[in-house]
Amino acid sequence: MPRPAFISLDGLDGTGKSTQSRLLVEWLAGQKVPVTACADPGGTAIGQQIRQFILFGREHRIAVATEALLFMASRAQLVDEVIRPALERGDVVVSDRFTLANVVYQGHAGGMNPKDLWTVGRVATGGLEPDLTLVFDLELDAAFARRNREADRMEERDREFHARVQTRTWTPCSGRSAARSAGCWRSSAGASPASRVSDDPGPPHHPCDHSHGTPGGCMSWDRIRGHDEARQTFQTAWARARLGQAYLFVGPDGVGKRLFARELAKALLCEHPPAPLTACDRCPSCAQVEAGTHPDVFTIRTPEGKHELPIDEMRAFCGRMAMKPSRGSRKVGIVEDADDFNDASANCFLKTLEEPPPGSLLILLATGSARRIWTRCWPSRGSMTRRGGIGSPGSRAAAPGWRRPWATTRSGRCGGSWSRG
Repeated sequence: MPRPAFISLDGLDGTGKSTQSRLLVEWLAGQKVPVTACADPGGTAIGQQIRQFILFGREHRIAVATEALLFMASRAQLVDEVIRPALERGDVVVSDRFTLANVVYQGHAGGMNPKDLWTVGRVATGGLEPDLTLVFDLELDAAFARRNREADRMEERDREFHARVQTRTWTPCSGRSAARSAGCWRSSAGASPASRVSDDPGPPHHPCDHSHGTPGGCMSWDRIRGHDEARQTFQTAWARARLGQAYLFVGPDGVGKRLFARELAKALLCEHPPAPLTACDRCPSCAQVEAGTHPDVFTIRTPEGKHELPIDEMRAFCGRMAMKPSRGSRKVGIVEDADDFNDASANCFLKTLEEPPPGSLLILLATGSARRIWTRCWPSRGSMTRRGGIGSPGSRAAAPGWRRPWATTRSGRCGGSWSRG
């Protein structure tokens, strides 16, 4: 039985997204598909009060950060009261706007950091994202001409603001990785009559890019595209109790290293895995990993404006890895910029790398210039193997070029293998 889908519609005001949202709900209902419609912000008693204040509360100036967080609060309530319960009972959910609108209006157009807004958005929704986002586009003047009601605070903003919204909203990633943008479709059909758009929806789309873990459907790994062999290798190693304790993922930016590392951490720490080494995307642990707040997942990256991993931060990272897990028996450490080790941070990290604490998994991400790491790895060209691994000195650096889009993965056997217990 296919799982229900979560679909959001977004776009500049006046492009017809709300009309198409209504028509989509009517069409699904006519096909006898259980469907729940909602609007963001709004959709709950609390959300409606927040919506009224943000959009029509003109007596006070609202700071852009306040505006963003109020939208997030309304969305958190909407997910808790409406969206998750609807998905759990098997309804398709159609939402007029979701987190993408926040990222564009308060982020790209309003001046806030879009990546920060994606992060806060994941916290507000517990990691829930639409399976499919339909984005409607239209020339600015045509969109303005369509407005036939009292303008709200967002619509009253100047033309320059709306031009930034139009330009940046529908950039495929809008601050996210390419893997997370796979379910975002842009349509210029906003210029067509409403009936023509609803009658000709375009090519079919498999709505399984972002899993929310509802029963009977796609799970966490389904958002990872093009890396099935890598996933199967990890799952096989897990089933055989042969998962190593250190891996190096190497490849160009955008290949999916960070997303794969997070999904692997989520699968390892999931409280109710529906299959071997597969996350449910519903338990508190999965939500915390997705939001970046799990107490047993530690990440270190090069600070903004710096070019090396600082020794002080590396010491703190290694210290956290040495501690007993806060929950369960496992913890995961992710080094996002393994290219940026200097002598001091590399030497500090070496002991943890060679003698990982029990129940720990280290994941290092690099683009291929990580000479200090490569000198301790066997070379590989886009394939996954398990021989040798981190801690094998004197090997040459990997040759350039990739046989497949998956980043090179190396398994370190330092300290033995994980058990499934």
